[in-house]
Amino acid sequence: MREINIRPALNGWVCQIGCQTIVFNDKTHMLNEIGRYIDDPKAIEAEYWRHSPNKQLKPELVPAPDVNYGMAAEPRPKREALRPNRPVPFGVGSGSL
Repeated sequence: MREINIRPALNGWVCQIGCQTIVFNDKTHMLNEIGRYIDDPKAIEAEYWRHSPNKQLKPELVPAPDVNYGMAAEPRPKREALRPNRPVPFGVGSGSL
C-alpha cells in the first residue's frame, strides 16, 4: 500500500496516493474509495488505471535490475589505475582518497 495524503480544495479534496493524484468532490465517495484501496490496493490501482481518462500519465514501469548495487561483484580498481599519468590541476588532489 502506498502513502495517502488528503488536501482540501475549494470544491472537494485532492488525494495523493503514492505518486498519483485523484480528485473527489464528495466526501463519502472519497472515504469509501480509500477504504476499498486499503482492503485491496493492487486491485483498486488496476481498476483506476483501466478507467483512467488520462492514461498517458501512467508511469512506465522499470524492471528491477539483476545487479545488487550495494555489493560490488569484484573489487574496484584504485583511483590511480583509473587515471594513469593524468595531470592534476594546481591545488587538486593533494590529499589522499
